[in-house]
Amino acid sequence: MPRPVTLDHEVALASALELFWKHGYRDVSVDDVVRDTGLNRHALYGRYHNKHGLAVAALQRYCAEATRRLQSVLHGPGSPRERLAQLLRLRDPECPDPFWRSMLDRGCLAARLAAEMRDDHPDVAGIAAQPLVQLLEDVTVVVRDGQAGGDFRRDLEAAVLATTVVSSWVAALVIPEARRLDVALAALN
Repeated sequence: MPRPVTLDHEVALASALELFWKHGYRDVSVDDVVRDTGLNRHALYGRYHNKHGLAVAALQRYCAEATRRLQSVLHGPGSPRERLAQLLRLRDPECPDPFWRSMLDRGCLAARLAAEMRDDHPDVAGIAAQPLVQLLEDVTVVVRDGQAGGDFRRDLEAAVLATTVVSSWVAALVIPEARRLDVALAALN
C-alpha cells in the first residue's frame, strides 16, 4: 500500500490566503479550497473545522506578516522622519516588495474579509483591526522619538500626530501619488 502524501500545512495556508485575497470569503467554496490548497475535506475540517476557520487562520497569517513588515520599517535604521517616509513609500506603486505590491493591486485582505464577514462573523473585525492598532502604537513611538529629538512639532501629542500619519498611510490609495509623502509628513512640522 502506498504511503499517503504528507501535506505541508504552511503551503496550504499560504495558498488559502492567496485564494481568499483574490476572491474574498463569499466567492470561495469548499471545493475551491480543496482544489487550490491541497487540503482535502478531512484535513480542512480536522485542522480548521470549516471554511471560516481556514479564513481566520489565513487572516491571522496575513496580519502577522503585515505587522512584521511594518515593524521592520518602523524599528529599522534611519531618523524618525526617514522611517516614517519609508513607511509611506510602501504605498507607492513602484514599491518593489511583492507583499505591498499585492496589497496595492488587490487591496487589503484584512479590510476585505472584515467587510465581507462582519455580519455573520463579527470576530473577524477584531482580528483585522490588530495590525492597524499595532501600527498606530509603533508610529506613536517613532513620532515621540522625533519630538524628543526636535525633528517634529511638540504642540500636539505624539498619538495625535501618529493618527495623522497612519490615516495618510491608509488613505494612500486615494491621495495622488505626487503629493502623498509631502501631505503625510507636513503635519509633523
